[in-house]
Amino acid sequence: MKKHVDTYKVINQLELGDTASVIKEIEFADVNPVGKDAKGRTPFNVACRKGQVEVVRHFLDGNHKDRITEDHMSQGLYINCQGHTSGEVVLELLSKKRNINANVHYFDPDTISTALHAAAARGPNTTSEQLAEKAYVIGVLCKGGANPGHENIKTQTALDVAMTSEFERAGSEIILGGGDLMHVTRYMKQSRDNGQNWVANSMLSKFAFKHPLYLKKIKKQFHDEFDPDGSGELDRKELLRFIAFHVKLGFKNGQKPVKEFNDDDGSLEISDVMRLLETRCQSYLKQFHVLDEDQSGTFGWEELLPIIRKFYQEMWQATRKEDCGKDEWLDAKAEQALKAKFQNIRDSVRPRSKQDAVSALDLKRGQQAKTLKGKIKGPKQSVAIVHKQVRTSGPVAHDLPEGWVAHVDPKSGKQYYHNTKTGATVWKKPKF
Repeated sequence: MKKHVDTYKVINQLELGDTASVIKEIEFADVNPVGKDAKGRTPFNVACRKGQVEVVRHFLDGNHKDRITEDHMSQGLYINCQGHTSGEVVLELLSKKRNINANVHYFDPDTISTALHAAAARGPNTTSEQLAEKAYVIGVLCKGGANPGHENIKTQTALDVAMTSEFERAGSEIILGGGDLMHVTRYMKQSRDNGQNWVANSMLSKFAFKHPLYLKKIKKQFHDEFDPDGSGELDRKELLRFIAFHVKLGFKNGQKPVKEFNDDDGSLEISDVMRLLETRCQSYLKQFHVLDEDQSGTFGWEELLPIIRKFYQEMWQATRKEDCGKDEWLDAKAEQALKAKFQNIRDSVRPRSKQDAVSALDLKRGQQAKTLKGKIKGPKQSVAIVHKQVRTSGPVAHDLPEGWVAHVDPKSGKQYYHNTKTGATVWKKPKF
């Protein structure tokens, strides 16, 4: 019979980074991977948080591997993305080779945040290596079926977290993984600070002209502003007004769009800029006039698209400082190696559909209901159980669209709604 190793000792060894001793104990002694210490920590979760992939692998393949449930693996995935995010640990938890996997739809009971939220958060002391690793892990989570639309207790999606913590690479990966670009504008309208958020503006600069719905919105906004007669095309005067906006914005952003005059102090009105362009900058205006390909004297959307794109992208990049986002990238050689590593990880992950969004918290609620059922006797049993579920954390009966279930958050007492088909979780009551 193998000698049992105290859980506290194992956790202390892992916290100190003594993984060799723990691996030896797993192989030759009795180590319970999910035994808890006084703080509620388990050896398995500590190894996940610290990114100790060899320890995680030994636990998953060791004598007590049957004790590690999907719930434990899901918690481990969330904790890993919170802590020393490791692509190798994520692979161990989501690998196709294992009989059970972590659930990418799992959310923390206290914050209602998922692993995607945790990976998208940039801490003040996060290194460049960790930021790059986190960005790639987000891509893996999206490939694994994570839901970018899931809202936490603060009604934040993972994209909100990336923008608020100013983690540009995370935001890009979430958009590429299915995040809603239209959500960026909703975020920017919430406050003045959000409107000036450089990551939010960067998302628009990168993706707006590749997004059909957003491009349609830009086109309408452009014609509303610069095509007052609604003809669908700009005449020379309307084009001049647009160029004047373009030039004034350039000065505002610290650029020198023209040499013949300046507006560094922002004192010139648009009409003043138009007059100065006409009288002093004919050579500058020619580069715009040549865009009239059909020589009609008017300028259509397609003809103006290159300068429209430049205009909006310069506007969106105005809040970006020179060094913003540079620390999220490694040198070219390291980036190439990281890309190759994560390509293998992405190919080895077992994806989940949004229809599989059964959270560990929901399972826990079901267990609580079963426990109550065993304790309550008599004809009022079913009524008492429903009452208990409503007042604690179980499903609440509401007139909701198909697939939606209402719950009460045990910490705040607020109701939230979970869609068992899509995996979406929101605070606002869904409508038919």
